[in-house]
Amino acid sequence: MAVLESIVAFQEYKIYDPSADFCSSDVISVQKEASKMLQHIGLMGYLPVISFSTVKEGTAGHIELDRKDKSNIFINISSEYKGCNPAVLCIMAHEICHKLLDATGFTGESIEENEVFTDLAAVYSGFGKLILNGNHVEWNSKSFNIGYLDNSNYAYSYLLMAITHSISPEVFNRGLSDVTIVALSKIQIFPVLPASARLFDDIIIKRKKEYGDLLRDIFLVNDGLQEIKTTIKNKLTKLDLAIGVISQDFYLKPLSAYAILLEPDMKEKASVLQNVRGAITTKSDVRQTNCAFCPFCGKELALSSIKDNLEFISIKCPSCNNRFILSMSVPRNNQTEPSRQKKNSFLSNNKELFILFTLLLIVALLTIITFLCYR
Repeated sequence: MAVLESIVAFQEYKIYDPSADFCSSDVISVQKEASKMLQHIGLMGYLPVISFSTVKEGTAGHIELDRKDKSNIFINISSEYKGCNPAVLCIMAHEICHKLLDATGFTGESIEENEVFTDLAAVYSGFGKLILNGNHVEWNSKSFNIGYLDNSNYAYSYLLMAITHSISPEVFNRGLSDVTIVALSKIQIFPVLPASARLFDDIIIKRKKEYGDLLRDIFLVNDGLQEIKTTIKNKLTKLDLAIGVISQDFYLKPLSAYAILLEPDMKEKASVLQNVRGAITTKSDVRQTNCAFCPFCGKELALSSIKDNLEFISIKCPSCNNRFILSMSVPRNNQTEPSRQKKNSFLSNNKELFILFTLLLIVALLTIITFLCYR
């Protein structure tokens, strides 16, 4: 229906009610009704020429879309429906809407799609009652299904148009069959859509707010990730240079190589990837505690104010100047995890320092002993 709204725009939506004295057995009455229907959708100046005859099997009616003819509209209806008012009105609504879409230049990608759009255009144009009353009829001891959609599709489309254009139930139920009225009463839309300008204003305001919150969160995450990427690039570049020095100088200057390797800043560079991963996945229930822990240095950070609608925030640690992304929706017991990891890392680092210091001492002693022996 939204596609049709972009193709055909009416200044005002009105539900079409057929003439009380309409008689489908009288060709003149049928042609008068067709003229009235054309005027309803704004196709002025056309003379409808309606005939009843045998048509191709499976076809209820047919219209000649000759764009060269600017004055006449030829519609042929299957003679088996003559005398059945609901069926004839339904067929005329469909065929006239073929002309409406043709006038806009609209063409579906396939014949079936074109027919479906035409059925929906009939409802969109105000002929919903005619479609609903005539898409399934019992006539001359036979049962006929007219149209390309299920009755529930027509009912939903009709109710959607009526409600969104503030048509009261008294108006959109008038003239419908009892079966159709019952079917309409069972349909829930959005699930219940009150038709008012305020409703759409409220929806727009809500969507704008959600969109703004999303953009802000994306900005915070991107900002944090950009700083993390820069940090990784800088630190890994320095790490590559340091490894190059170690590889070249180890045999010539083993003590200097060990000193570079044991440099505190060098150790922090070597673990940058693990720290960054921790920074992105840091978990803390900061809403209740108003504090968080830096995953790089373990420092506890006090947070002054946090908006309830944020899921992530970007934080820059004043102690180590590293930035990390903090998740806002994680259990409270994870809050102390970064600090505990920092302590474990500190103990592990001290152990490594002790072992390396012992090795250096042994190397130094062996060097001194060798020097003294040769002297």
